[in-house]
Amino acid sequence: MRIIADVDPILSLRDVARDFATRGRVIQAMAGLSLDVGAGEFLTIVGPSGCGKSRLLNIVSGLLPPSSGEVRYKGAPVSGVNTEIGYLTQADTLYPWRTLDPRLGRRSGEDEHAQKERERSAATREASHSGSSH
Repeated sequence: MRIIADVDPILSLRDVARDFATRGRVIQAMAGLSLDVGAGEFLTIVGPSGCGKSRLLNIVSGLLPPSSGEVRYKGAPVSGVNTEIGYLTQADTLYPWRTLDPRLGRRSGEDEHAQKERERSAATREASHSGSSH
């Protein structure tokens, strides 16, 4: 796949590939991926489960190195975690240890103000959903 921007990209991938070893053999998870993303552009990655979406995001953010090819952010090679790049996954996978404290009715690490705001938001959502079903 090749998508190249007409302007200087903020993010650039050139012939990116990622392989992994499993059961004594090497699997090529992606190959020949080239694309540019311009400053201010919004990028959505869509595809079936297991097609490499998360792997690509991990490569772009520097969490996982490509097996070959090049990833550049603001013109510099991405080598290691890039704290200027973030992404959201469909599933809520951030801070899984932040569960509700049954004694307090709030998430661990959550202060009283944040708890009240979360409860107010939940009540508003619930009211809007129940009102729309009648």
